[in-house]
Amino acid sequence: MTSEVQPSEQTIPSTEFPPHFPTGEVRIQLPVEESDYEDG
Repeated sequence: MTSEVQPSEQTIPSTEFPPHFPTGEVRIQLPVEESDYEDG
């Protein structure tokens, strides 16, 4: 039963970003937002 839910979560490393959000969105939003604010 657990093996069915594990593959889905394994695709996205929970250590870097939550499995609820897509890696692309979270990865771009975090660095871009911080860099933009500091530059601006």
